[in-house]
Amino acid sequence: MKTLCKEILALTIICYVFLIFQSCKKDKKQTHSTTQIKKEVLKKKQVIEIVTESMDFQMSDTIASGWNTFRYINKSPQTHFFLIDKYPEGKNLENWMNWA
Repeated sequence: MKTLCKEILALTIICYVFLIFQSCKKDKKQTHSTTQIKKEVLKKKQVIEIVTESMDFQMSDTIASGWNTFRYINKSPQTHFFLIDKYPEGKNLENWMNWA
């Protein structure tokens, strides 16, 4: 009976040690490829930065066609947000400013 308990205990310890070492294994190939994929995705994205200092919004005057990512940086102590409008055919900002 005692030898059976010792064998079970020894087998249990061996299993635990095996599981501990197995869980410590790192697959560097998978980590490298994931990092590489993230870098490629970031290169493909078109990022447009909008910066606010006090009440002045600064950004490029043209936006490339296609999917774009907007990054808003508020350097002002006040809360700001930006809004993008698409005007109907034949309307523009001047029409809106005359209406308001």
